[in-house]
Amino acid sequence: MRVYLSGEIHTHWRDEIISSSKDLDINFEGPVTDHELSDDCGAMIMGNEPDKFWHDNKVAKLNAIRTRKGLMNADIVIVRFGEKYKQWNAAFDAGFAAALGKSLIVIHSSEHQHALKEVDAAALAVVEKPEKVVQILKYVLDNDTIKNLSFISEWFVIKDFSFISVSIPKFSSWPKMSFAAASSFALFIQYIIITGVFHFFTISMYQLTFPI
Repeated sequence: MRVYLSGEIHTHWRDEIISSSKDLDINFEGPVTDHELSDDCGAMIMGNEPDKFWHDNKVAKLNAIRTRKGLMNADIVIVRFGEKYKQWNAAFDAGFAAALGKSLIVIHSSEHQHALKEVDAAALAVVEKPEKVVQILKYVLDNDTIKNLSFISEWFVIKDFSFISVSIPKFSSWPKMSFAAASSFALFIQYIIITGVFHFFTISMYQLTFPI
């Protein structure tokens, strides 16, 4: 899986995610994170510009070659908004990824929640810390995740027209099954419950309409 790490380049959040995801089959990509090089690559390669607008214009276009390729090839795009600087380019990357239909994960503090509400609305997940992103990636990619769930669920089934709470043991004590098999089993149980409720109300309405 390809994951593109977009956003601020002033902290080491990318390294945190990459180092904590070594056991996952992920190819991480991202922009140039050398701040000086990222800001001056146009002048270094194609010559100086006396006007700051054209200096930045060259830089933006050169960086866009790498950024666009990374975003278009990515399966998941992660965008981090830092605490201090206004990353307009990060917001642009998030919008570009959303327009491409990419799975978008956004990282920012609660302080920026209102300012980034439109970006958050386009994302599939919004978190405040890089370690939460790692947990999401492990959940999405690790086929054994379901075996390690420790919570206990309660299902409600219909019996004699009354609801009875039934405790289900921990997943770890179940026979080993794939995520797809477990999901299919859960959907099957939901189907039985919904069907039972439907038939119960259908029979009740029939008896009220046509009493014997």
